Amino acid sequence: SELQRCYEASVNAKAMAREYLKEGHAPLNIAMARSVEMDLLLPMLNELARAYPKIEINITRGPPHEISERLKTGEAELAISGPLTGDWERLEARTLYEQKFGLLMSNDHRLSQHNPVHLDELAAERLLSRPYCVLSEMIVQKLKELGAQNISRHEVPSVDDLPGLVQSHFGVGVWPLSRKLAGELMVNRLEGIDMS
Repeated sequence: SELQRCYEASVNAKAMAREYLKEGHAPLNIAMARSVEMDLLLPMLNELARAYPKIEINITRGPPHEISERLKTGEAELAISGPLTGDWERLEARTLYEQKFGLLMSNDHRLSQHNPVHLDELAAERLLSRPYCVLSEMIVQKLKELGAQNISRHEVPSVDDLPGLVQSHFGVGVWPLSRKLAGELMVNRLEGIDMS
């Protein structure tokens, strides 16, 4: 897998510096974006653990600027994230998988019959987003380009907080399509923005 190849490259680069590699034990420090769904990584992590039974995997989550910094300082050998901030010539990026997102709303929301939802229809909505959500930032930027003012954006700490807020008609949110929905909720596409 791509994750296994990344790990092997990391181990090879640090082989001389890690004495305990001789015992077949080397930690893999992964810096992961908050928006990355762990469920999508489980098959890759399981494959990695089978290939390297003594591997120790340490996962930390953070925003793009922290992930970049962890890579630069050597605190992490691997990052799983969307685009990272800053330019760094030693950074090698590969596509691990593509995750698609949509617009989470209640079944009786005024836009529920609009699929796709036109971007300008969001100008009057409360947009609920997680911290450092690239897609939410892109939506806000596109709305500003369309001339929207006083865009209502609220930050929620976790994707798990979105369903309750959306179901209570507090706003609409950016939702990973890989997650199941419960209750009176639906996910629609958003026109004109690549939600992946």
